[in-house]
Amino acid sequence: MAGLYSDYYVDIDWGNHHGLNLSDFEQTLTDWNAEGSGGLPGLAFDTVTYYQGSQSMKVSWPNTSAWVATPASVQFTFDNVSNGFDTGQFDNTILYPYIWRDLTGLISGRTYTVSAWVFKPTSSGQHVTLSIEDRATSAVSTLTNTWENLTVTFTATGTTHRLRMNPVSPPTAAVFTYIDYVSMTAVWDSTLILSAGGLKFEYGRDSSRALAPISPGSASFQVWNINGLYSPDNAGTPLYGQLSPGRQVRVVGQATGDVRRNLFMGYIDGYDLNPHMPVATVDFTCHDALGLLAQTAISTEVVASGTTGQLINAVLDAVGWPSDLRDIDAGSTVVSWWHAHETNALESIQQLCDSEGSPAYVSSDGGGRFIFRDRQHRMLNTRSNTVQATFYPLNEDGGYPVYSDPLNYDVGWKDIINSCTFNVDVRVPDPAGKQVVWSSTDKFVLSPGQTKVFEIVSETPFWGAVAPDDPYVITGPNEPLNDIALSGGTATTSISRTSGRSLTLTVTCLTGTVTVTRVRVRATMIIVDHTVSVKVEDAESIVSNKLSTFSGSGPIWASAPDAQIIASNIVATRSERKPTIKFRVVNGSTENVAQINQRDLSDRIHIYESNLGLNHDFFIESISHAVSNAGMFHEVEFGAERSPLYVPDSPFTFDSSTAGFDSGKFEEDGHIDATKVFILDQSSLDQKSLGF
Repeated sequence: MAGLYSDYYVDIDWGNHHGLNLSDFEQTLTDWNAEGSGGLPGLAFDTVTYYQGSQSMKVSWPNTSAWVATPASVQFTFDNVSNGFDTGQFDNTILYPYIWRDLTGLISGRTYTVSAWVFKPTSSGQHVTLSIEDRATSAVSTLTNTWENLTVTFTATGTTHRLRMNPVSPPTAAVFTYIDYVSMTAVWDSTLILSAGGLKFEYGRDSSRALAPISPGSASFQVWNINGLYSPDNAGTPLYGQLSPGRQVRVVGQATGDVRRNLFMGYIDGYDLNPHMPVATVDFTCHDALGLLAQTAISTEVVASGTTGQLINAVLDAVGWPSDLRDIDAGSTVVSWWHAHETNALESIQQLCDSEGSPAYVSSDGGGRFIFRDRQHRMLNTRSNTVQATFYPLNEDGGYPVYSDPLNYDVGWKDIINSCTFNVDVRVPDPAGKQVVWSSTDKFVLSPGQTKVFEIVSETPFWGAVAPDDPYVITGPNEPLNDIALSGGTATTSISRTSGRSLTLTVTCLTGTVTVTRVRVRATMIIVDHTVSVKVEDAESIVSNKLSTFSGSGPIWASAPDAQIIASNIVATRSERKPTIKFRVVNGSTENVAQINQRDLSDRIHIYESNLGLNHDFFIESISHAVSNAGMFHEVEFGAERSPLYVPDSPFTFDSSTAGFDSGKFEEDGHIDATKVFILDQSSLDQKSLGF
């Protein structure tokens, strides 16, 4: 159980060694390897025993009791007729098992500390050490059935060193060790938050409504600047020359008796020095992964037929986002033809979220992973379909956890939506086939080895582009026969991609002096064939509440059927008012601290307030933390929207005389009770109603 208060740390990767989250084993075991001459240790995820998150890495050590080295008496020996080429054996020294990964990007001469949490089970457990190969070794683990922190400190002699985990003695039976939360910090990277300025961080939607777009997460914190450590112009400090924006930041909190929890992962985007206060301080500001994506422009190839989840992965690929730092839902919307051209990556992702439909969202978690949840996630995910906590007023004797005044309550009259119209562009390959995307008749001359590069941009996305040296002949009056006209030698051409809205064309001279008088690129255009208007209205709501039309961003990449689903869901869930709330939870009780540290976006919670008549489920849409007084005071403000109503109590059921065509009810749009909605591969026809 968590204590009443927490310590808060900010780790900053000033050396840019990417060690703040070496391995948390939430997504991948990549970079970890196993060694052993008689058998390799097994590496696997474990979802039962873990230090943080939802899983750890389980190391299965092999039994080495039967491993035998070559006796010295029979080892190969020169000038020995008994142990020569025909009878002697080469030395077979036992390599006892261990696991390892490389640490890269280190600065020679700098001191680093690697930390890992290990767990030895009472039964079939194995104690271990951490070591930096040929440099340093940690203390031996000693605890049983308890997570234990091992650290090893070393001074780098190069840019790469190898981290190992070793059993303290050769295993004589099949035994296990669990490892979690591996990180590396350099000297000066970790700072305890002590100054009065405190710490703030927030993430989630612009407002408390599921229709609102997601904003990049942000953080700000203040630390003491003793001896000018964080002053970039102070040449006498250990961090001189490394105080640069863009360095990765991790905010960690640990309540008494609780594990360390990653609360925020982001990147420094600015800081202000305050040298003349009673104690000099520095104020840092940061943004999370979404803020980083907002600063990165992308241009992609055209993707034919992809789900929103696949296309968000394509955006992340375009910016080089690590595959092991992604948690991406498949997505329900299928996009026929998609591309991005000179748009920032976050804008492209938000367009795909809009095309998936509410309540889809993207975010970045405390481990730095990029998260995408599709429009079905609140029906399928346990944190959304099961109440995670019930909150009571502080001034009423209802129980814990409690929220503090004020509770801001919006009844929702102004946010009613009873009419939604989307104009959907239907994109197809141009039936005319390949056409000229770009051409030039400007003459140029190349000598052997010289190149001419053209940056080509099209107003319309294209597909299946071909390089100009293709011997294709265009038929038609007054059309030149070839895509390139040259004389005097030979040349080759290449294009950087075959689809998108832009490409790079390179012409390279091979032999002779080449004169080029015409060059062009052809491809099939992806055109808007026609536009379909999708409209959904709730006539009863219009009569009782007046016409209120959806004015948010439309699903520009969705097909007409998906747009119909999205519009139906908006109207079905918003044709009557949906209250929103903002409420504060303050530390001071173990129950409150647990909620502060564990609640996340889209969690289903229950709110009770007798005066307002509140006794309902809500979904968390925004979260804002504020820490002050060296961690003695921590409050979080949750913004939440009331959950939609449930499906009918008597869903349509096949082979049931009481819930068939005469009495059963089909699923109502927008309702998300997973126990009653029919789900392919999970439901039987006799059990649940049909839904999307």
